[in-house]
Amino acid sequence: MMEGMTEENFELLGGALCLDFANTVHQYGAPDPQDDLRDFDDLRLWGLQTGTWPARGGVRGSLADLRRAKQARDLIYRVLSKLAAGKDPASQDLDKLNHHLAQALSQRKLGWSDKGATWTWTSAKDPVDLLLWRVFDSCATLLTSHEWRRIRECGSATCTWLFLDQSKNGTRRWCDMKRCGNREKSRRHYARVRHGS
Repeated sequence: MMEGMTEENFELLGGALCLDFANTVHQYGAPDPQDDLRDFDDLRLWGLQTGTWPARGGVRGSLADLRRAKQARDLIYRVLSKLAAGKDPASQDLDKLNHHLAQALSQRKLGWSDKGATWTWTSAKDPVDLLLWRVFDSCATLLTSHEWRRIRECGSATCTWLFLDQSKNGTRRWCDMKRCGNREKSRRHYARVRHGS
């Protein structure tokens, strides 16, 4: 693959950047969950696909960088999955989130063009920093809007992905109908047939 190019390897079904980042793990809480961020290059490719990786960002990073990104991801998942379940986030998780937000939001500045003012980011020495600033900014934007009430967890028994329910009546159950909805319906149908009901 050429430098700066990426295949569309990641399913971005969440409806918000922070949800898509949380969804780089399949089946949170399982003994052996599938992790889409297996190494630093996976993190870089996710960043390139989502536009959160700087154009001249490094192609090599440390295990510490990857670990830091995964800790941020797990924190975001814990906070947002609580909301999806109709519960309040744990206070210690909110404290951690606020710590990260203070760092991230301090890196925003106003830029000006003929279209008016827009938020831009200061230059990050570490591309992982820029990626995480943008993810935490997405999380803050979601939590301070009315949209947080639309955060859902996929209704499949084998999926823990989070998404924004933008359906008119607010009853969407699956992260994706093709990915989980049809599979879950087939599983239930098979179970009914097997039990003769």
